[in-house]
Amino acid sequence: MKKFTLLVCSGFVMTTVMTFAQSVAVNGTGADADNSAILDVTSTEKGVLIPRMTSTDRTAISSPAAGLMVYQTDAPTGFYYNQGTSVTPDWVLLQPAVNVTTQGNTFNGANNLVQLDGAGKLPAVDGSLLTVLPSNATTQGNTFNGANNLVQLDGSGRLPAVNGSQLTALPSNVTTQGNTFNGANNLVQLDGSGRLPAVNGSQLTALPSNVTTQGNTFNTANNLVKLDGSNRLPAVDGSQLTNLPSNSSIFHSGFVVNSTISTFSLPLMNSGLPLPNSAPYAYNPSMLTFASPVNGVIDNLQVKQVVDNPAGFVNANVTVTLYKNNAPTNLSCALVTNIAGATCNNLNGANAVTVNMGDTFYYVVTQSDVTSIFRINAVVRFR
Repeated sequence: MKKFTLLVCSGFVMTTVMTFAQSVAVNGTGADADNSAILDVTSTEKGVLIPRMTSTDRTAISSPAAGLMVYQTDAPTGFYYNQGTSVTPDWVLLQPAVNVTTQGNTFNGANNLVQLDGAGKLPAVDGSLLTVLPSNATTQGNTFNGANNLVQLDGSGRLPAVNGSQLTALPSNVTTQGNTFNGANNLVQLDGSGRLPAVNGSQLTALPSNVTTQGNTFNTANNLVKLDGSNRLPAVDGSQLTNLPSNSSIFHSGFVVNSTISTFSLPLMNSGLPLPNSAPYAYNPSMLTFASPVNGVIDNLQVKQVVDNPAGFVNANVTVTLYKNNAPTNLSCALVTNIAGATCNNLNGANAVTVNMGDTFYYVVTQSDVTSIFRINAVVRFR
């Protein structure tokens, strides 16, 4: 290896340049060049200046070698190196490592990296292939509905029970804001009484046959009254009713005296008729016929003992049955005592007898004891 020393003097400064075969050392100490370097420059006070030029000068370099470096003095200033070839140069500015990921990359396109926007949010890219996403990313790591927390809607999409006293300018009914109602393609708005308006309900399905009957019980204490299958009131206590219409009538037989064990007919309307003293011990019933247009029922039959145990009388044992069109009905009751005031009643609504124009009615009395004095009442209600 050949070695020579070149001393360069300038004023009082001396620099030693040591040259070896294939290596050059530039320093102020006379140290040899590192064997791995073609040029070894050492100094603690000075630097190295590489060629400085404008962008026009740089791009005019003919066939720049790959890796060739220059310093560009016009904007954008900085060190440039050729990362291409001498035939196809590709000059790259060496930038500070602010974000090394962005150096030399393009983003947010096919086969590219994704770059967050200025607010740190994902850009508008297709996320259809993402998996295991949380159902609501807002809920991750948050607590809700407490002081200084976010508000989370409940399972029905409603605001939770939070203090809304600071809310201002709330509308009286947010549903009505900007809407019209009760017309084609509009919402339905209840009227001032909370009822549905007069709208066409022909498309409604699965409506109950009687919404009043849903979930209710009837005809007992503190319950509603439900009409029977014939649209009649059931057998309930009507003693508190007032202002009953005049077309509820009471037909009564008057006093009936009988001293013979017998069965006989009796008109619905009579007055103190004694029975004959000989067979057949029966009245001509003179049947009551409803001739004017009517629509009603006979729904109450009462037999009452009117004399208190007269001498020689035994237990009454009187059965009275209402006949309609010469056939017995289910409206019947039996008086079994001769104590004054004793009564028998048939108030069962199921035994009520309908009354129509042309129907005829009378009683048939069966007496199994010798003597009794009684009165028969039948309550007739037209409706």
